[in-house]
Order: sequence, then structure tokens, then C-alpha cells
Amino acid sequence: MRTGLDPYIRVGIDAGGPLRVPLADGATVDVEVLARASDGAIRVRVGGKILVAASSGLFEPGDAFQARVRLARDAVFLDPAKGPAAARSSVLARLSLPDTGDAAFLVRFFARSLLKLDSVQCRALLSVSSRFPGRERRAVEAAAILESHGLRSDDETVSMLMDAIEGRPFPGETDGDGSRGGKREGKDAEPDAGDGAKRRLRDFVAFVNHKKGHERHWIVIPFTREIAGATVQGSVRCMIDLATSRCLETLVTVNDGERVWDFDLFGVRCDFRANPPFAPVKNGEIAVYLRGILEMVGYTDVCYQDFSSAASREIPAVDLEA
Repeated sequence: MRTGLDPYIRVGIDAGGPLRVPLADGATVDVEVLARASDGAIRVRVGGKILVAASSGLFEPGDAFQARVRLARDAVFLDPAKGPAAARSSVLARLSLPDTGDAAFLVRFFARSLLKLDSVQCRALLSVSSRFPGRERRAVEAAAILESHGLRSDDETVSMLMDAIEGRPFPGETDGDGSRGGKREGKDAEPDAGDGAKRRLRDFVAFVNHKKGHERHWIVIPFTREIAGATVQGSVRCMIDLATSRCLETLVTVNDGERVWDFDLFGVRCDFRANPPFAPVKNGEIAVYLRGILEMVGYTDVCYQDFSSAASREIPAVDLEA
């Protein structure tokens, strides 16, 4: 049974009729990945025919495997018969890293960003994350973004970027009673203590965003929005290909005061999670609701993603420094 966490390849059906390569639902076919475009699309050979497809993971040129055919109304899905566990364990073993969700996330993050990494760098970043109990995964992401920009990922800087990503206040951004600061009005008005912290946040994020160190560049855009009478905060992170000025991946975090929501938008897929988590049945209901909304903008596969497991996401082939 497909769990919704497995990698897949999606081949669209031609506008003028059925797919030119006849595929039967449930059949097993040989798939060869030929090339990858900068927008994330891949060229695959299936049944002797070359097709352009989208994928939920970073399948690399040269990959060859068997896949099971799954037919949908407007697409054909190819689900690899063998899961990514072997490849994941191999990459992590080569980097002398533990087979954990945080390590898998880190390697996958650098692979998508087309960055080289070595075992010393990986262990250092994971060591930083271990000093933020309960927020390890966020610390891994923040440290990885800083490293990709050529910035030091010390505890203070990682903490600041984590707070910017999750919409948490910097020190000094709240009133004495813990509530959000508001401007005093009238002739006796004094500068809000939160204004300085907000400027600090803005300046810090602007510095990180402008520090370009690689062809695939992550930018962080914090936001505050009023939704249904409530204030939510968070950020949008985009991976931009500087050569083509295209957005290749988008990560969205929303902090509603009760939960921190994360959405990973890549290709035609949206993975989501919430902390604290919901019961599994509730995750299914949320997935159905989100799919109804996101299908209108091209996201046809919406899944709850349990990032606590190393097996939750595949790791593509990565370039390891000597």
C-alpha cells in the first residue's frame, strides 16, 4: 500500500488524448532517469519512450529502477518498487552520520541546494541542532541556510534565524506582561520597545538574504497576517535558481499561537506537518481539505509528512567533498 510518504514520478496525460505510452494500472515497468531540468522536471525513459515528468523527490540522471503504475484522472503515477531506505543509509554511512530524520533532512537540504558537504560539516550542524531540544529540525534548517550563505552557524545566529522563520519575537519585542507591543499614542508617546527588536529582525533577515554564496539561493521572508480576526506570524522561504531566476522550492511556516504549521511545496506536491501534532485521522481530514484548495494552483498530491522518521523522505545522490 502506498503510504503517501514514498517518492513517485508523475507523467501528465496529453491534452489531445491518452498517454502515447500505453500503461496499465498496477503494471510494473522499467524506468530510467535521463536528465533533470532546473525547474525540477525530469526526462525519463518508460517503455522505450522518452517523457517529461515531475517527481516528489530528486531522482538523478542515471537512476534506473522498476516502478508500479498508478493511474489517475489526469496523470499517470510511477511508484518506485523499492523504497529509498538503502540509498539513504548508504549516503549517511558515507558521511559517517546517524540514520536519523534530522541527518536525512540535512543531507536532502544540501542536495536540493546543489551544495557539497563533508562529514565534518554535517556533524557540526547536527551538533548545533542538538542544543535546541524540541526544535532540532528547525535548528538544522536554520544552520543549513546560514552555511549555504557562507555565514557562521553559531548558537545565537541559529536561534535568531529560527525565531524569524517561526514568527517568534526577538528579545524585547513584547511588553512587560508578555503581550505584543503596541505603539503609545498622543503627545507623551514614547518609542515602542518592540520597534527596535523589529528593526533588528528586519536588518538581520535582510543581511542573511543578501549574502549570496551559491547558485541556488535561499531567501527568508517573515510575515504577520490577520486571518479571521486572529494574528498569525511566520515566514516563507524560497530556493531561487540565480541563473534562471526561478523559484524551485517553497517552504512556508505559520505560527497561529497554538501550533506551528509547516508546508513544503515542491513540484506538484505539498507536504505538511503541525507541532504539536494532530491525531492521524485528523491529519487525513486536513490533507483532504488542503488538496481541495491547492489543486487549483497545481498541487495535486498533498500528504501529512512525519519528519520524525528518517525514512520519511528520500535522499538523492549527493556530491561529497574529498
